[in-house]
Amino acid sequence: MTEIGKTENSNIHNDNPTNVSASKTEKNKIKKKDIPIWIQCKELEKLGARDATAIKKIEEYTINSDEGFKVPDLNKFFKIKNGQKDYKKEFKDYTPTDEKKYNKVLNYVRKEYQSQHSGKIDENETKIISNMVCSLSERYGVDPEIIAPMLGHETGGFVFEKRTMDPDKKPKIKGVMQVHIDMIETMYANPKDANNSKLSRHKRAIAYDNRHYRADASRIAELKTKYPTAKDLFNAIKKDVTLGLEVGIMAYKAKLSGQKGDTRKALRAYCGDQYRLPSDTTAVRKIWPLPVYKKA
Repeated sequence: MTEIGKTENSNIHNDNPTNVSASKTEKNKIKKKDIPIWIQCKELEKLGARDATAIKKIEEYTINSDEGFKVPDLNKFFKIKNGQKDYKKEFKDYTPTDEKKYNKVLNYVRKEYQSQHSGKIDENETKIISNMVCSLSERYGVDPEIIAPMLGHETGGFVFEKRTMDPDKKPKIKGVMQVHIDMIETMYANPKDANNSKLSRHKRAIAYDNRHYRADASRIAELKTKYPTAKDLFNAIKKDVTLGLEVGIMAYKAKLSGQKGDTRKALRAYCGDQYRLPSDTTAVRKIWPLPVYKKA
């Protein structure tokens, strides 16, 4: 650690640092590469932009050696992402590939949304939710008639708020699909660690179960560049509707893999033994082999 690094870690505890002072001697030692990683991460997490490109842009920021260590105004570099609302724009112009299936999803979303909003219904909102469900289901090769009820069930009727995305009483379960931290750790695990006797039984077990995520390996690799650790991704889904649904779909597909493509068994494994799909569903009974993720 550099001298400036020591000073920062011992003296700075501000949630929104704007200036880090340095002695004359330390000022001369300041270089772009010395920008503290904790400041990078803290600021980037606020903007939902923690990735390699963002880090590079911060490292390229010019430091004023006369005033000491300045943390850049990240708003100049990044478009602030509002994960609880951006899905409205992202899926606004979606065109269904299967009109009949889409209408089934839309009818379900409207019914559940209305039941949780005192009989009121927002036609635009329910349409965008249906667009999002169908669009992501197509990318991951799953039936939207299964994903829509799952999302409705886990959010209490498509309520995308802190109480459903980041419940205080469930520290290990986050996101609109109520994903457990163990699911993400399994997703990020190295399958080679399954036979590593130096690791704990738990870590070997999740490494072994990583095989259930193979169908979405390309997407997981993309996520790792932006969210380097399982904890990073777990924290991100607390505030991002689209990302939370994506991770939930991957977790559901892992359950599908474990159940050899039986959609009903996988659904119960994810949502609980008592959960059932709507009685009028036309959802497929089996998906096997599992389709791989297709980039939009």
